[in-house]
Amino acid sequence: MKGFVSRFQKDLAQLQKKIEKESDEILKKVKKAANDIATNKNIKAKTREIEKLIEARVKKFEPALTSFIREVKKSAEGYGIDVDGLEKKVRQTTKRAQSTLRKAAISLRKKKSAGSSTASKSKSKGKTVKRKSPASKAARKTTQPKTTPTKAAASASESAATGKTSEEA
Repeated sequence: MKGFVSRFQKDLAQLQKKIEKESDEILKKVKKAANDIATNKNIKAKTREIEKLIEARVKKFEPALTSFIREVKKSAEGYGIDVDGLEKKVRQTTKRAQSTLRKAAISLRKKKSAGSSTASKSKSKGKTVKRKSPASKAARKTTQPKTTPTKAAASASESAATGKTSEEA
């Protein structure tokens, strides 16, 4: 009977130690979760505060920006430039460019994922280098590089358009 009681006490002591360890671990997890929630609340509060500051700043500068935009549009109309039309074209161009970039990124991801499976095969066979044909090299040499007009050429074309020489201007 004494052996049974002593084993029972040992088992009970071990059980108490395990329960204490598990309760400590659970308590740490709960504290961490509570801390994360508090931090998240602080972040949300700071975000709201920053948004309010930004809105206040934007409200300060908004009248100045709208008047500046009006002035730019008026002066552009004086020179015969349609600012709204240009804005629409720029937006359309940027949308097209964004979609093209997205498609290119998707195709690159697909190529990389497909290329990773074939990369191990190509390493065992050795590297192959794609060489350009002599015809493409010759074509590249014959094309002339684009040049931008110099200031002298620009003033010469301007004087030709106005009918004045550079000395008269």
